[in-house]
Amino acid sequence: MDEPSNSEQPVVQFPASLDPKDYSADQVTEMERMASVLMSPSSSVTPEARRHAEQFFVLLHETQMSPEYCRLVIESTTNEFVVFEMVQNFVSNIFRQWVLLEAPLVRQCFEYFFSGAVRHFRSNYRGSKLLRTEMLRACAKLLKRSIFDSKACDATTLDQTVHFLIANEDPDLQVLGCEYIEAIATEFGTSWRAANLGITFDFHLRARRTFEQRMCENFLRVAELVLSWNFEEHRFPIRISYADESSPAATLRPPYSWKEIFRSDNFLCIFFELHKRVRHKETMRTSSMNCLIQLSSLMGVVLMYEDPVDSAEPLGLLDSELIGVSLIIYKLITYHQIYAFGRIGEPFVK
Repeated sequence: MDEPSNSEQPVVQFPASLDPKDYSADQVTEMERMASVLMSPSSSVTPEARRHAEQFFVLLHETQMSPEYCRLVIESTTNEFVVFEMVQNFVSNIFRQWVLLEAPLVRQCFEYFFSGAVRHFRSNYRGSKLLRTEMLRACAKLLKRSIFDSKACDATTLDQTVHFLIANEDPDLQVLGCEYIEAIATEFGTSWRAANLGITFDFHLRARRTFEQRMCENFLRVAELVLSWNFEEHRFPIRISYADESSPAATLRPPYSWKEIFRSDNFLCIFFELHKRVRHKETMRTSSMNCLIQLSSLMGVVLMYEDPVDSAEPLGLLDSELIGVSLIIYKLITYHQIYAFGRIGEPFVK
């Protein structure tokens, strides 16, 4: 087997730090060449060439790059592997220089990633969910890093962005909105330590608590929007000549692919628990109650059982539970003061 030419070509040397003035097309060509080595089947490249390519990208991750340089590379290549790696380098270098970078520049980087996911990748990389997801992950990482100083994005901007995507009539933007929410939830639900980037486990904990405190109202608004989606174009019988889908009588009919979500034991518990916590706050209880109202109209394929006989469960108490439940009631009355008994008439107690 002939030796692959990838390992025989001279390697372009990168300086310790890269700025726009250091950019050259040869550097991008070298990145694409190394990416092709990594993505090629093992039968077409030697182990030495593959190890060399891996080491190349490891060193590239350790190189300090300015945001402008990363942007130049991303916009000058169509190699998906190179774009993926440069997005990660982009975020890492922003974290390294976080204290030094001005807020407008960090916000521009955040907007660049988001617009790339919405606009650039919808046209050029429509089939590559990997790149779109990585762009949204970059937005989520910058959002988390700026949770205390709002350099990249604040709560108001996030709320407006998610609302725009979810409420949009374009199904692609609705899907993008769901992916964005998933990326944010995943990022705030995970912890990773990077001392060289100024990220500690304590930061992740504080960021998550702050996010939960600030974003509860936004979550309810988004949930209210999603639960009011029209999932089917023709869901009314022909005999119905008029139906107002925005009325309280409108039903929730999600597709079969949502079945596992609505069958989860924790799904309804989340909304009831949230309502219990926010019912005394005027700004949130309306959205919370609207979510419960819309969930009460849930019907369609997500509630259909493939085998009703096997899935049916008896209602009420089982014979084996009667004694246990009786003891529970007895001990509750015996050991706990029940204030409602004070309002019951004496004849009833006797």
